[in-house]
Amino acid sequence: MVHLIRLVLVTLCVIVLSGLSEFGFFRSIDMLLQQARFEATARPPTGELVLVEIDSQSLEEIGVWPWPRKLYGDLLDKLTEMGAAEVAFDIDFSNASNPVDDTLFGKALERMGGFAYLAAFEQISGTTGDLVLAQPIGRLAAYAEPVLVNVALDRAGLAYAFVSASADAEHPIVALPIVLAGGTVQGRVAVGIDFGINANDIPRISFADILAGRVDSALVANKQVIVGASAIELRDFFQVPRFGIVSGPLLQAMATETVRQGRVLAYSGWINSALAMLALAVSVVVLRRSARVWPLIIVGVAAAVLWEGWAWLALHKFTTVLDTALFHVGGLALLGLALADSAAVHLRARLEAQKRLAHLATHDPVTGALTRTGFLDALPARHGSGSIVLVTLLRLDLVRGALGQEVAERVLAQIHARLSHQHAGPIGYISQDTFALALPGVPTEAVSEQMLTRIAAAVGGNYQVDGHKVLVEVRFAAASGGECLDVLRKAEIALMHGQATQQARIAFEPGLEAAITRRQRLDIDLRRSLEAGQLHLMFQPQVDLKTRRIIGAEALVRWTHPELGPISPADFIPLAEETGFIAELGRWVLLEACRTAVAWPEQIKIGVNVSPSQMQLADVADDVRAALALALSGLKPGRLDVEITESTLVGDAGAALEVMGAIKRLGAGLSLDDFGTGYSSLSYLSSLPFDKIKIDQSFVRRI
Repeated sequence: MVHLIRLVLVTLCVIVLSGLSEFGFFRSIDMLLQQARFEATARPPTGELVLVEIDSQSLEEIGVWPWPRKLYGDLLDKLTEMGAAEVAFDIDFSNASNPVDDTLFGKALERMGGFAYLAAFEQISGTTGDLVLAQPIGRLAAYAEPVLVNVALDRAGLAYAFVSASADAEHPIVALPIVLAGGTVQGRVAVGIDFGINANDIPRISFADILAGRVDSALVANKQVIVGASAIELRDFFQVPRFGIVSGPLLQAMATETVRQGRVLAYSGWINSALAMLALAVSVVVLRRSARVWPLIIVGVAAAVLWEGWAWLALHKFTTVLDTALFHVGGLALLGLALADSAAVHLRARLEAQKRLAHLATHDPVTGALTRTGFLDALPARHGSGSIVLVTLLRLDLVRGALGQEVAERVLAQIHARLSHQHAGPIGYISQDTFALALPGVPTEAVSEQMLTRIAAAVGGNYQVDGHKVLVEVRFAAASGGECLDVLRKAEIALMHGQATQQARIAFEPGLEAAITRRQRLDIDLRRSLEAGQLHLMFQPQVDLKTRRIIGAEALVRWTHPELGPISPADFIPLAEETGFIAELGRWVLLEACRTAVAWPEQIKIGVNVSPSQMQLADVADDVRAALALALSGLKPGRLDVEITESTLVGDAGAALEVMGAIKRLGAGLSLDDFGTGYSSLSYLSSLPFDKIKIDQSFVRRI
């Protein structure tokens, strides 16, 4: 669509400029360019023509005007004596003077023997408006052939051609240049004059100098002579290309040289330039697809040079004058349009970039949902009557690990699309795998339950991405009342509590904030507990039921907080797993257990638990190697049992088996903890390198 608009605009530009050219708006530019081409193709005259001028000197010496026609007869006799081949008078003899002078001039024409020509010209009648042909009077025309001296003017008033013949179809009077040059006439046409012929090189002789005998006969002998007025007072002047103002006789001389040298010019006008400009316009539209201006400038300059070169060649080789101003002006106009278009494109791109940046500032690029900031901005300053529901997604971390981030992002985008169909209010993606929904009021418990059930059904379940089947589970947390930022914070507190307690749906209660504050404090204090010496081990004995002897013990870590007192492992172990502190904590437990057990009797083994998170975050095999080293504990490898839960095998089983193999190669034992919680089967266990199985208490409690 954009390119079609560009094509329409440049076409309109071509049409408008062509119209202006038709009305002569670019004529002055064309004249300058034509002058340059005429000068570049300049050529000398043939030298077969001489101009005898009625100049200011002649007027001054003779002293009267109009001259007695006897003087023209005297001039003709002088030119005959000097050997002139032909003489043409570009002077109006259509009216009689006095009988004596007309008779004397007629006899001189008779003596010339038919090699003299008198001017005839067409003009518009001032009374009737008809075209009238003015011819020499009868007593002169009887001895000399009339020749037409009319010239053609363009719209700007410049003489560019001569008229080949009079309008009388039966007895046309042929133009002076054609008669002198021996050309042929093919109808009444405007014959283009070649202004590349150097007019200043045509010999000019003063009328008075001929009469006074001050001219060498060699200048006239065997030459054609044109006699006419050049004095400013006589006003026989025309404006022409290249030379500016020239006299009528000189223009006739240039026209004669044009015919004689076979340089009759044809004027093509502006049509060719219009067609060329249209082709350039199409090229501009095509090149604008690259969205760069420099190729357009290069093409425009090259096209202007080539078109002007073609105009020179057309004049030099094919005697055709091209009006090229339209093409050059059009090229500049098209370049201006291209620059304006480019500026508009850049401005539009800048505005779109700003719009895109503004959008990205408030929208998540992956899901299209509002960012945290955008979500809060979409809510009123005070959200006291509204609610916020958080929708957090489970299992996407497994998707990222197994299938890659791109698959997880596409699932998130689909989830946002489903949420948008279920919820008309603002939707934000406020943290990883968590969306926020803004509600205008506080829904009743029944309405809330119905809405969450609907969203869970729409969002939870299976997703298909690139042939992969992805299962998503959802959990909800909600809060109401207060400023929007405070409501969101409360909803996040409820969500954290729900994740810690494995609750699928939870609403904020005042007591949750204290629990979260306590949890945050425990997180900070747990990291300091090792250095502060607040952690210690307790050992649960393992008894052989046949002999009633203690054959081993399991190391259990305990934390005594200086202010809060004993902290349950059910509180701080999951916290350590969530924060990644479990790797450092597990390493410490392993080392302390080995150091303690080395002082026990040889038959007593020590068991140390390793959590699934620890397997992912730490090199457990390397930690076991370090703990057994003589420099740290010196415990024999056979006295250590590394206890691994069934859930460790659910994730990356290959990596878990590799770690287990490394532990076995160190000589330590492997125990499967919590067997019977639903992951393993007896047939599956036969392929695993476990030395001991610890059956979960829930499996044997009632036996």
